[in-house]
Amino acid sequence: EGERIAFVKGRLRERRWFDGAADDTLNGRNVLWKIEHPDNPDRAPSYLFGTMRLTDDRLQTLPAKVNEAMVSARVIAIEIDDTSPVRANEAMKAMLPRLVVESGDRLDKALKPNEWRIASASLNRTTLPQEVQSRARPWVVNAVMAMTDCERSRVTAGKLPMDGEIARRAENRGVGTMGLDTAEWQFQAQADVADTDALAFLKSRLALADRVHDLTETMAQLYLRRDIAAIWPLQVALAKKAGVDEKALESYYENAVVTRTKRMRDRAHMHLQRGGLFIAMEAQNLPGPSGMVALLQDLGYTVTPVE
Repeated sequence: EGERIAFVKGRLRERRWFDGAADDTLNGRNVLWKIEHPDNPDRAPSYLFGTMRLTDDRLQTLPAKVNEAMVSARVIAIEIDDTSPVRANEAMKAMLPRLVVESGDRLDKALKPNEWRIASASLNRTTLPQEVQSRARPWVVNAVMAMTDCERSRVTAGKLPMDGEIARRAENRGVGTMGLDTAEWQFQAQADVADTDALAFLKSRLALADRVHDLTETMAQLYLRRDIAAIWPLQVALAKKAGVDEKALESYYENAVVTRTKRMRDRAHMHLQRGGLFIAMEAQNLPGPSGMVALLQDLGYTVTPVE
């Protein structure tokens, strides 16, 4: 109870909850992995690279070993081939039946007035009509708030996040790219989270709304330090400080992260069998028994840390 998370100039000041988090988690520290299959020793190796969906210039300078892996690739696979705000709005519009509730609890009633003010401002960035915003399901606001205003402005101005920059470099070299997921599928995974659990997660986001830039910077710092497995625990620790039930967070993680990772593993498997695939996906999807590294090992692949 006495432990706390303190931000100083946007950087994480370590506390006991954090010590050893990456070391204590399966596959918790590496961002680049080499993928081979013992049944196909003659095939070119594939690679798995953990990214962050940020436009941060510090993250755009890729390690030499990552560049080498990209150059050797036959095809580049990223999570979603188009993450622009325009594409996200199109995907949300296509899911209109799952965006709002027809009856029952309204979002503007389920939230406190100050919470609704922040949520409403986020919904105003979407194409969701003003008259139905109060009936938006909690996952919709969660999806919109996943990108900070600063990031949204940079993306709108043409700045690419890590996976987008990787795809651009591949295109410049004439290497094909593919998406392992779609914006629709990503939103579908969030829509499958029970509204009560999504609402709990939303309340934690709203409680941290005035520190979202600090949180984003802290996650970038964790990534740069290769404390990959601490990225999700950081969010859990902050949510618990905001009074969110940990069971709701587990439900959200299972649907929004684990389910998607399994689907992307299955999509990648078809191309991994041919070899020469370079996969770029969010780093928090890699660690743990349900992470991408372990899921590939379950299929019989030998997955070796490189960076």
